[in-house]
Amino acid sequence: MNGSFALRLLVLCFGLFVTGSVLHAADEVSAAKARIQHRVADLDKLKAKKLVGENNRGYLEMRASLLNEDEKIMADENSDRAIVYRATAGQNGRRMEAVGRDRAQEIAEAAKRGTWVQDEDGQWYEK
Repeated sequence: MNGSFALRLLVLCFGLFVTGSVLHAADEVSAAKARIQHRVADLDKLKAKKLVGENNRGYLEMRASLLNEDEKIMADENSDRAIVYRATAGQNGRRMEAVGRDRAQEIAEAAKRGTWVQDEDGQWYEK
């Protein structure tokens, strides 16, 4: 096998690996977004009961004791949000934390009345 052919084969394999990784990442983000959408009603109930709130980093935070299943819903939501924030940060050349903080502001603006929200200074308030 000559060097030129080996180099082309290596580049092709790398390209297939990168393409596969990108497609996998896109699938992971799409799946996370679908799970987030599927969870909206459950989260709205937790927020209405004042059990969880939206913190200033773009994640849910406990505001009262949760049942195990409710804690799992919150943890799953935060995990899926992290997937989306990481992907968005990578696409935009930003830090994941900055994406989360921007999203926190959007969430706070759209939050329903009575939802616990944390402001930029870390203070909690009911919208």
